[in-house]
Amino acid sequence: MNNKGFTLVELMAVFLLLGIISVIMYQSTNTGREAAKKEKVEASAIIILKAANQYDLDKQYDDDYTGFPEDGLDITELDNISNVDFQSGKVIKNNGIFVLVDLTDGNYCVNGTTKKLEIVKGDCTD
Repeated sequence: MNNKGFTLVELMAVFLLLGIISVIMYQSTNTGREAAKKEKVEASAIIILKAANQYDLDKQYDDDYTGFPEDGLDITELDNISNVDFQSGKVIKNNGIFVLVDLTDGNYCVNGTTKKLEIVKGDCTD
């Protein structure tokens, strides 16, 4: 009898261990990836708020500027935000503080100010 190879049980045990290790690795990298996406959304939201502030400051020098729009400013009207991935949303000015309303990139919904941003997975229609 030739005893130079592995038995079927030994091979199955190795494949089972490799499968368990790969599942653990996938879950840990997926969690890190999701956290990075959320951080990117938060940073982009802060860029939007700063762009709205800059918009307000720039427009104050226009003779016909009557103030920040009461019903809010659509993010598509802001300049210098080409590196953010948001599809829709508004910025309103409430007592001198800029507030994001239903800002979405299709994956996350963002509401709030720079001090308190609420980021929820899903679009803003939920």
